[in-house]
Amino acid sequence: MLILNIIPAQFPKRAVLYDAKNKQLIFETADVIGLVELQNPDDLEEVTVVPMYMTSNTLGVYSLPQLAINFLEIIPLNETVDYSTYLKQIKDIETLLKNLPNKDEVVEVETKGNISRIKRIIKNVTSEKPTDENK
Repeated sequence: MLILNIIPAQFPKRAVLYDAKNKQLIFETADVIGLVELQNPDDLEEVTVVPMYMTSNTLGVYSLPQLAINFLEIIPLNETVDYSTYLKQIKDIETLLKNLPNKDEVVEVETKGNISRIKRIIKNVTSEKPTDENK
């Protein structure tokens, strides 16, 4: 996956994500569109460019919420959200996190007919703990 270009979004939207640790919904403003180059997992020579909304964190680093394991959907900025519409997706996310293998990265592929697409990419991130090297 490679982000080729970043352009401002004509209509900013909100990304709805689920925080499994705190069991609550997270809303992030998606005001930028990234042109992302994705490879076909079945044929690595085949690539496509897909526009995707991007969100930024407090440090200004942009990310693609659609590729996060806890992503639910992108909605208009002024739309209200009903928690009950996401109950099945939230249950699936919690089940997936519980059964997640100890691999560095898992790619889920969804196949419909003869078309395959990446459903989500799951990365296990382990934070390094500081060590006292003076001892």
